[in-house]
Amino acid sequence: MKKGTDTMPKTIACLHAHHSNIEVIEKMLSSHQAELIHFVEPGFDRQKADAHFKPEFIQSKLANTMRWISSCHVDAILVTCTFFTAHLPLMDFSVPIIKIDELLFSQLKAEKKPVILAFTNPQTVDGTMQALAKFDSSIEAKSHLLPNTFHLIMNGKKREYLDAVSQGLAALTKAYPDHVIYAAQLSMADAVVVAREIDGVEVGHYGELVGKGLTE
Repeated sequence: MKKGTDTMPKTIACLHAHHSNIEVIEKMLSSHQAELIHFVEPGFDRQKADAHFKPEFIQSKLANTMRWISSCHVDAILVTCTFFTAHLPLMDFSVPIIKIDELLFSQLKAEKKPVILAFTNPQTVDGTMQALAKFDSSIEAKSHLLPNTFHLIMNGKKREYLDAVSQGLAALTKAYPDHVIYAAQLSMADAVVVAREIDGVEVGHYGELVGKGLTE
């Protein structure tokens, strides 16, 4: 976010798709002096199979949500859900918008090896990969879904989710030693930490990018 200084906004609104991301963001930004105001909108995941769930409906709902958040006396909005960022309408908001996946995309441009983006939520994969191609089509990246994992975090089984995702990431790094691996969802950040501690794997995640992105 270009503000002309190295200071972080004083009040940051965080828009999440699931409450579990609140703890992750709080830890990521604990060393920064900023007030975090959290907004959680889980309805999209609950309605994705409904007949009315069309792109225009998604964009209308997100537009209303973003207008409401921007009116709540905040300095910036951090959108932590890649599904949300992929469907944000093209419109001007009264405060700067930081899309968490674009922080990752900027990092990928500096990589010298081909990239694998790991996911747990199958509904997020296509939108993120399309957004990446739109951001910079020269980035060499492919997706990999860790199957049968996302329902764990959605059902509050955090320990089981961490175990399954960390093991999946460790296996992925062994299967693709010539690739750079990134966890492409915020909910995977803690699992990356576990994988590093237990298996010594090198996997990138949003925790290393969010604070930097908010001060640029």
